[in-house]
Amino acid sequence: MDIRVDPAQLRRLENCSVIEGSLQILLMFTASAEDFRSLAFPRLVLITEYLLLFRVYGLESLRDLFPSLAVIRGASLFFSYALVIFEMPHLRDIGLRSLTNVLNGSVRIERNQELCHISTIDWALLQPPLALEHNIILHNKPAEECADVCPGILGGEEPCVQTPAGLAGPLEYRCWTSSNCQKVCPCKVGGAACTSKDECCHPECLGGCSRPGDPQACVACRHFYFNGRCLSSCPELTYEYEQWRCVTAEHCGSLRKVSENLRDSSRFVIHQRQCLAECPPGYQKNESSLVCHECQGLCPKECKVGTKTIDSTRAARDLAGCTLIEGNLIVNIRRGENLASTLQSSLGLIETITGFLKIRHSFALISLGFFRNLKLIRG
Repeated sequence: MDIRVDPAQLRRLENCSVIEGSLQILLMFTASAEDFRSLAFPRLVLITEYLLLFRVYGLESLRDLFPSLAVIRGASLFFSYALVIFEMPHLRDIGLRSLTNVLNGSVRIERNQELCHISTIDWALLQPPLALEHNIILHNKPAEECADVCPGILGGEEPCVQTPAGLAGPLEYRCWTSSNCQKVCPCKVGGAACTSKDECCHPECLGGCSRPGDPQACVACRHFYFNGRCLSSCPELTYEYEQWRCVTAEHCGSLRKVSENLRDSSRFVIHQRQCLAECPPGYQKNESSLVCHECQGLCPKECKVGTKTIDSTRAARDLAGCTLIEGNLIVNIRRGENLASTLQSSLGLIETITGFLKIRHSFALISLGFFRNLKLIRG
């Protein structure tokens, strides 16, 4: 979901409990704090890909906007990031008080001149160790100018949990805001998710649960969701979909992948135990069947693109496996590393382009050799 310009567009999120994909909120230059006062989406608990906020004026905290967001899965990332908060001029704290898991991907929080309560968050409680190493948290409000006090420190209520700063650093109180502690579950066995009373959830739960030990009471699932229940794997005659839930073959066959020009759509397919938008390289679908079959030799794959601009390696990956491009290609890559091998893996099977091929402002390229199989440009 891409929400931009007008804060009222956020109302598209009403009644959403899961965003299957990414959420981008950006470029709201005329918004004020008042525009966000009446907006709250307490049902949203899970984003399967990434959350990005960029240049949203007037927004001071995510505390009231997303009070229940518990899990960001990172199934697909914004470059290598699952959470991006960039150039948010009025953001004072992040405030995602229910967030307990960022399953894959790093965090980038940069150039937010009013942002405090960053040092009081223990990202090691949220992320896997490898992703933690690549976090970028820079150029926000200097710590010495922030009054980062966690609840309970000044008395009157129970203080937040303390965890070490780094591997062997001093213990520090952990909170999202001056009134919201960071959730720290004492359960180390299984899924390490807890009820509000610190009772241990079922091992397949993430983000908490309403009843201890019950796989049907989870806020979100560690592996897969099917028929109201969290499971470690999909049952027989069901297939993994979007890395988080199980669907039947009938449901998979009803799904459609819509192309960029919105005129053409193709059915999803089944490959091994997964429901996918298309067959992986080396496989193709029979028209009479949903199942992917291995090709003898190179798989022909026709891709209808209209006019496709390749301005990043990420955009190039959309064409992985294509042998015939029905439409036009514009290559506009200004920078990047290991471009030749990366582009070859995405574009190296293309044999025919029915429209034109245009290369412009691609200062990072020294050769078009990555089009190693290109034989024909029909024009």
